[in-house]
Amino acid sequence: MESSDDPIVFDPVIGYRLPQEPFRYARKTLGILEFVGLYRGNNLGFPDRDDFTAVKSTPDVKRFLIFGDSFTAAQFLEKNWPDTVEDSTRKNAPLQFLNFSIDGGGISNWWSTLVQIIDKENYEIDGIIFAVAGGEFNHSWSGLRKKF
Repeated sequence: MESSDDPIVFDPVIGYRLPQEPFRYARKTLGILEFVGLYRGNNLGFPDRDDFTAVKSTPDVKRFLIFGDSFTAAQFLEKNWPDTVEDSTRKNAPLQFLNFSIDGGGISNWWSTLVQIIDKENYEIDGIIFAVAGGEFNHSWSGLRKKF
C-alpha cells in the first residue's frame, strides 16, 4: 500500500469498509508484480463510485442491489461491471446498481448487510443480484451450512 497506515477499517456488519479517499496498492510475489489496484469506497465503504441512499432519487429508474465477491468489487479494474452496465443503459432504460460487494466476503457478510443496513434503513429496491465468480457461491454456502 502507498502508506503505512491501514485505511481499511474493520466493520462488525460487513467485515470491513473501504475509505472514501482512494489509495493505491500492489501485490508482488517472488519479485514479480501481479497487479496494481485502487481501493476506494463510497459513503458506506463499499466498492461503488456512487454514494448510496435508502430512497430512490429517480422513481422510474430500476434499482438493484448487487452482492458479490472480488469479481464484482473489482478494485483491480479501472471500472467494475456494475458501473459499466449503468453507463451502457443510461440513454435507453437506465439502471442503478448499488454495489454491496465485499472482496473476500460471502453469504454471511451479505446476510448481515441485508439485515443491518438494507432492511433496517428500508432501502427502496426493485431486485437483488448475486454475482460471484465460478463456484464461490457454492463455497460460501457450504461453509455456512457446516456452521449450522
